[in-house]
Amino acid sequence: MKCGDFHNCWLKLALLLFLIYIPFFVYAIDFDELDLPPAGAHSGQMLLGFFVTAGFASGSLIDAEKDFIRNSTFTFENETTKLIEVSHLPLSVGLFCEYMPIDYVGLRCRFRRNWIIQRSTFGTEYANVREIFFSDYSIILAPAFHVTNRKQWDVSVAPIVGYAFYQYQAAAVAGELLENTASQKRKGKGVVYGCEIGGTIFFSGGLFVSLGYEWIRNSVEYAETFYISNPQTSAIYPDTSGGDIQTHSVLIVVGYAFSN
Repeated sequence: MKCGDFHNCWLKLALLLFLIYIPFFVYAIDFDELDLPPAGAHSGQMLLGFFVTAGFASGSLIDAEKDFIRNSTFTFENETTKLIEVSHLPLSVGLFCEYMPIDYVGLRCRFRRNWIIQRSTFGTEYANVREIFFSDYSIILAPAFHVTNRKQWDVSVAPIVGYAFYQYQAAAVAGELLENTASQKRKGKGVVYGCEIGGTIFFSGGLFVSLGYEWIRNSVEYAETFYISNPQTSAIYPDTSGGDIQTHSVLIVVGYAFSN
């Protein structure tokens, strides 16, 4: 299937996965027992919820941004000149679901919308520029390995793999602050992988809350190289055909646990 539009491709793939997974999960639910408190992680349990993440980013593309803008300055209207430096904040939200076909092992799926915000760091007394450096829609699958069985708490570890449809904006903040410099965007798709580890508390009535750590590596590739120069330092944006972005984030999941 050829998808010319970034967002349409995501929607078609998400709809297809929902159609595949919904009958499987619905079959696993005993609706007569939805009001009973969960018995912790165990065979036959399903978890449904929402998640958010926030953290920091690293990788070759983050380094390329910092190298390109290194030793550059910006002068404000009050004639104060400050060195340009940037930080990167990854944020994501999405849907979470997991089904445990056997004790201690679950099949996990997440539908994820991710952004990495690039921001100048002039300080609170000056106006800072914020731009979306990287964003994607991704679908993540993982086998989850649980430590406990039928307890009110649990710890799990999950190696994750997925597929992402992304948009990457090179020199995002530099394009706003440097004269005669314009940022450029590229779109693509590729495999993501990583791992997550977290602890979960189950409450009466079915509520569960999970807090953990997530590491994800995005491989970014694009056919057309960038032609961006820094007029202050004569730096040229790397003309490679790709790189990587790694995010290290706190992962929070809130949802409802069904068990049969």
